[in-house]
Amino acid sequence: MTETLLTTRAIDSSPKPPLPEFADEFLSKALKSPRTRENYHWALVALQRCANETRYHGTPRAGMMAVRAIKDDVLVAFLDWLLGQKHYSAATMALYIAAAKRYLGWLYARGKLDPSFRLDAARQKLSEETRGGVLRYAPRRPDPNLASILSFYDGIPLPSGKTAAERQARLVLLRNRAIVHTLYSSAGRASEVTQLNCQAVDQGYSTTVEVTGKGGKRRMLIFTQEAQQAIRQYLTERERQGERVTARPGSKGVPLFVSHGRGRHQRLSRTTLWRVVAEAARALGLKSGSGPHAFRHFRAQSLRDEGMDLGLLQALLGHASIETTRRIYAPQTDVRQLVDALATYGVSAGEAAHRAGRIVPARARAPRPARTGRKPRSATGKTSSAD
Repeated sequence: MTETLLTTRAIDSSPKPPLPEFADEFLSKALKSPRTRENYHWALVALQRCANETRYHGTPRAGMMAVRAIKDDVLVAFLDWLLGQKHYSAATMALYIAAAKRYLGWLYARGKLDPSFRLDAARQKLSEETRGGVLRYAPRRPDPNLASILSFYDGIPLPSGKTAAERQARLVLLRNRAIVHTLYSSAGRASEVTQLNCQAVDQGYSTTVEVTGKGGKRRMLIFTQEAQQAIRQYLTERERQGERVTARPGSKGVPLFVSHGRGRHQRLSRTTLWRVVAEAARALGLKSGSGPHAFRHFRAQSLRDEGMDLGLLQALLGHASIETTRRIYAPQTDVRQLVDALATYGVSAGEAAHRAGRIVPARARAPRPARTGRKPRSATGKTSSAD
């Protein structure tokens, strides 16, 4: 029996694209997150393509870019090449440049670059080149009605469970409810939510749980009462259907969110988590691209709009720098606060004109147009002799 939400990935048998020298070592040793490793891999593939197509300092058309050929202009050359490709978004270009900078830093720290190479000079040249904001991009804003996904799953009637198919459908629905409530409550990343275990959430009674976040950093996820209740209902149904949700001695723990179709009881992937959100968003007619990360942005922006301190929001989201939190969430909030302040304290044009009218002398009149053939009179009533 297969579950409705099921994803498959075709096996790519094509040869791996070439990478610059020492790139494999950098990717395997310097990066902890599998997702970051994958993103940086494609960034370095692009860097290698750039070197091949531009013949960067003697790099052959089909050969590996040697690190000894790297000069201070490498970041600027890479940016120029990315801009010329036309199909890279500003966000992708920013990611690829960040990956190249980290790769260069790793090479520089290990003495693998030519002695004449200066890392600070390479970064300074890039800074001069991007001063106009070529790598700036507006964060994608979630659909303002994203929270309707919560009521979408909450409103689906729970199957009776009389047949095997209905029992499976009960598990899937209760799981999906728990997933979207957890995403909304915690503002967690998909990778953080999928790593949760039943024991860590205390069978749905825990308010907080520690997870490994971006960059291998430990941080807390917080659960509201609605999220706790949804988790408890899901785990209760799993136990009722005969599944053990408590860890056996010596085991690594029982995953909180699992498959109930093919790969039964296996931990859900980020892809399946995305499908849970995206299918509801599509059914509701929400903005395309609405996925688990949209809940993170939606929750954070709504908390900031309600007045949450920026430092507390940074802690909730697990940002390494408060500048990241401010850049993404403070500008939009500041504009809204300005609009609200203008509506609260501003005086309408009519009221402003009315107030100004109180100090204008009552005898003041708008000047009348001069009649044809008559000389204008002076302020004393006499005919003016000035022509």
